Amino acid sequence: MRKLPRMSTRHRVRLALPVLFLALTIPTACKGVPQPPQVTTAGLRIDVESAKARRNAIVVEIRIWNDFDEAVTFEHSDARLLYQGREVSAKPYRSWRGGKPAVQAKSNLDFRWAFELGEGAAGGQNYKIEIRDMMRGEVPLGDTAVFEIAL
Repeated sequence: MRKLPRMSTRHRVRLALPVLFLALTIPTACKGVPQPPQVTTAGLRIDVESAKARRNAIVVEIRIWNDFDEAVTFEHSDARLLYQGREVSAKPYRSWRGGKPAVQAKSNLDFRWAFELGEGAAGGQNYKIEIRDMMRGEVPLGDTAVFEIAL
């Protein structure tokens, strides 16, 4: 059996540098724009996981934390993006199982919404999202949840 020649230190460094560069740059490139910190609004905690501009839409991923003793429900269309003086309703991105979203008591739920703008969204700005007409159990919550996303 023939032995392979030993690799010199110079060749090891030449091979290691590109691998090291990729290992450091790929994870930071995939994170996207830093989002605002967690917001407590209308008795709920909301984390914006990501917000991305797609062709004619903004796709938002959020996590809603419910600290109430009852479930909080609302319609997808009650989530509105305030964009250039108009309101754009949310649509579930891809598939949503079930009807009305409900964040169970003392729990959290992830949402992925698309706000179809009909035009490309300008990056480098913050946009507000409101969730209206929420129900706490069978009673209207009476508050509007407001939070921001960054593009």
